[in-house]
Amino acid sequence: MDRTSRSIVIGLVGVLAIAVLAIIVALLVPFQVKQPGSIRNIEGVVELKTSGNGSPQALDPEAESYTFDVDQSLRVQPGGRATVTFIGDGSKSGRAVLSGPATLALRDAYRQATLLGHVIDSDRFDREYSLTLEQTSGDVRYFFDNTSPPFSEINITIQLPTGSYSPSAPCWVIVISADGQVTTEDIDCTP
Repeated sequence: MDRTSRSIVIGLVGVLAIAVLAIIVALLVPFQVKQPGSIRNIEGVVELKTSGNGSPQALDPEAESYTFDVDQSLRVQPGGRATVTFIGDGSKSGRAVLSGPATLALRDAYRQATLLGHVIDSDRFDREYSLTLEQTSGDVRYFFDNTSPPFSEINITIQLPTGSYSPSAPCWVIVISADGQVTTEDIDCTP
């Protein structure tokens, strides 16, 4: 075998070894997969702003849905309304209903698991779900009563002007008045 052929073989073996090692690590070490939200049921004036970008984008009430990504902020103007869904699938998603004026930002949303935990939906593989929101104004009602995964398996944190809030019940409301007063209360899960 000449020198060029040997170099090619060594290079291919090295690439194959790295690929096998990457697969083994993915099977053993948990990693995060981002889980964006979805904005639906828009009424009135609703704006979406991405951190670092200039002007907010006005959302079309006729649109079926918009993606709500990490570091985006949703502002519902007075008289407006919007529903944001998080972590889950369709009717099994958690949701927040914003009644204007209200502002809500998605700070983080992910599922953490090994490769098999992400691919195979089974109790044999641990999955961790995390959702971090920031509410800076208004009236937002949260419903996590019929979610998959269940409410008890989602680590939820709401950042508020006065600190952080972690809900203890699957349905709650947070109201931030114009003068900055924050009120949190568990509510009936019937919307």
